[in-house]
Amino acid sequence: MRAYYPVKYREPIERLSLKYGVDPRLTQAVIHAESKYRPRAKSPAGAVGLMQLMPSTAAQAAASAGLVYDPARLTEPEYNIELGVCYLCYLTSKFDLWDAVAAYNAGESNVRRWLAAGVPYLFPETAAYVRRVRRALNVYKFYG
Repeated sequence: MRAYYPVKYREPIERLSLKYGVDPRLTQAVIHAESKYRPRAKSPAGAVGLMQLMPSTAAQAAASAGLVYDPARLTEPEYNIELGVCYLCYLTSKFDLWDAVAAYNAGESNVRRWLAAGVPYLFPETAAYVRRVRRALNVYKFYG
């Protein structure tokens, strides 16, 4: 299990999750689902780093956190984790946990639209993403 669900960057994950009031195991689960702990991961859509942040989202998170936004630093683990956790904090203040996770994947406006329409996640990849994060969260809760 440890090989598939690694625990890397424990110190910054715990410190930054505590700073923003996010469960560190949720942060681990999102990192696992997003990049499998590869700090230089880049998606075809343009998301970057451990937490696969889109540059526009990262810029907003940096402003919210009072940090200077530097797109060249998005592959730096600690910087990426801080921006990603800041964004998770924002989303969990707006939605329940699993809708916040869905919004991390599909965007806040899509989740708001789905909730207003009373429909489940309309993007199949978002439903699969939420399942992956849920599974990883359960593993990280068990193994720490």
